[in-house]
Amino acid sequence: MLDKYVYGEVNRLSPEAPVPILDIKEQINYLGGAANVANNIKALGGEPFLFGYVGEDYFGRIIKDKLKESKIKSKLFKTKKTTLKIRFGYPHILRVDEEEKVDKTFDEEIIKQIKKIKPSIIIISDYAKGSITQKLFNKLKKLKVKLIVDPKPKNKIDYTGCYLIVPNLKESKELIGKCKNVLVTMGAEGMKLGPRHFPTEAKEIYDVTGAGDTVIASLAVKLSQGETLINSIIFANKMAGKVVSKRGTSTIK
Repeated sequence: MLDKYVYGEVNRLSPEAPVPILDIKEQINYLGGAANVANNIKALGGEPFLFGYVGEDYFGRIIKDKLKESKIKSKLFKTKKTTLKIRFGYPHILRVDEEEKVDKTFDEEIIKQIKKIKPSIIIISDYAKGSITQKLFNKLKKLKVKLIVDPKPKNKIDYTGCYLIVPNLKESKELIGKCKNVLVTMGAEGMKLGPRHFPTEAKEIYDVTGAGDTVIASLAVKLSQGETLINSIIFANKMAGKVVSKRGTSTIK
C-alpha cells in the first residue's frame, strides 16, 4: 500500500461547514504496509524479498518506482486497485482510504518463489485486504521456516504454529493462547512478551504510524542473524523508539 501525507497549516474554518481548511504546503509519498516492512529490513542491512498486490494505476507505479529506488526485490501481483491511505495535516485532521480487497490470490506462485529464495524468516503482514488466507498460511507453515506474523484478528485466520506473533494491545486479547510467542506492542508503553515488559526508549513521540512495521522488521533481521528472541526484542524496541520521533510512515534511516 502507499501512504500519502498532505502537510499544511490550518488557520480558519470553512464558511460552508464547521470543518478546518488545510492550506497545503507539502505532499510526500511513503511505502506503506508490507512494503514499509521490506524498506525497514533493507535499511537495517537485511535482504528482503517482497510479495504484494498492486493495481496497474498511478499509485501502483509510485510503489514500483520506490521499491526500485530502494533496491528491494519483489514479486507484485496485479489487482484491481492499489491500496492508498492519505493523511491530512499534522496532527492528523483526516485520513482517507482508497482500497478494494484482492480479487484473486496467487498462493502457488508465492510458495514456488519462496522455495527458490530459501529465506531464513518469513514475515506475514496481514492487513485484511484479502492477500493473506488460511490456505496460504497453512502452505507457508509446511515450509519449516520461522514465521513472524503481524495479525489482523478480523481476518479470522488461525496462526497456530507460527514462531512469533506481534499484535497490538487490542488485537492481543483475541490471540493470546494460540501461539508460542506473543509480543504485544503497546505504543507509548513499549512492548510486552508474557510477563516481561520492555518500556519504550523514545525520548519524544512524534508519529507512531508504521512503528509496528519497524518492530517486526527489526526482529526478523536480528533473528536471521542468530540473535536470541529477547535480544532481538530489545533491539526492535530501540529501533521503534527512533522512528516514532519522526513524522510520516516510520522507516529506519
